[in-house]
Amino acid sequence: MRSDSEFDSVTVDDRHAIHRIHAMTQQEQHYRVWDSEGDDRESISLYITSGLATTTEQHVDSQSRKLMCNWCYQVVDYFKFSRETVQIGMSYFDRFLATPQGRPYLQDRSIFQLACITCLYVAIKVHEPIELDMSLLCELSRGSYTVSQIIRTEMIILEALQWRLNPPTTTAFVQHIFALLASSFSHDLKPLMDIALYQAEVSVFDHNIILDNKASAIAIAAVLNSLESDEVSALSIVKNMRSITGMTSDLIGIQDCRKKLMSCVNGEPTCSSSPLVKRRSISKIVEMEERVAVALNLQ
Repeated sequence: MRSDSEFDSVTVDDRHAIHRIHAMTQQEQHYRVWDSEGDDRESISLYITSGLATTTEQHVDSQSRKLMCNWCYQVVDYFKFSRETVQIGMSYFDRFLATPQGRPYLQDRSIFQLACITCLYVAIKVHEPIELDMSLLCELSRGSYTVSQIIRTEMIILEALQWRLNPPTTTAFVQHIFALLASSFSHDLKPLMDIALYQAEVSVFDHNIILDNKASAIAIAAVLNSLESDEVSALSIVKNMRSITGMTSDLIGIQDCRKKLMSCVNGEPTCSSSPLVKRRSISKIVEMEERVAVALNLQ
């Protein structure tokens, strides 16, 4: 990070963005999935491959996670919460499943869904101005779970996560990066930022993207994709920004992440809900919940 004397040529807003990015890059080291309970990247294989035979019909796979992620977006859209809350809730969920306390939840589809619903509930309670009533969550689960089950699961998750409930999100990084980029471009960057924010949202569907990359790296990849019409300039800007803010993601890894993001955006059906699309009705949420229940055999 630059010393105070190096901030002479930047605006107050730039200075704020730089300090925020630097703080978030330090903070995100404590929120990586494979750091949960001392796990390392090589030891984690959370999901079986979709479509492969399993030892029990109750096992979950990566498709189960995508369905739950889509359900979470449907819920926050209906209640007009921030879509960033889904990123926070899925951070809880992924980190919880990587802990010893969370591993059993990968063996049973019913409690897998319960854990995800609970993680979204906690994220809303901590990061939104209003709290969802637990009875409403029970209703959205079609009565599959009781209030006492959600309360009990909440405590298990909070203890497993050691109460680390403020993960820096890809969306937050994207917003601060564009705040820095604004002074380098003469035109309005809002449309480009919307493209990058959409990629931040769909990245949550792909567990491998989340597992392989920090939120800051995904953000840089999303920003570069949105600026790809000015590739050389974008790369130069991001390199300089990394030296200013302390973001240390390697460019090779970022290039790989860029490809995965574009693949998700272009080829993943469950990634089709865009921040610019009209919010769906409650009937659609119930419809999606029924599809999730069928997929997870929770009828």
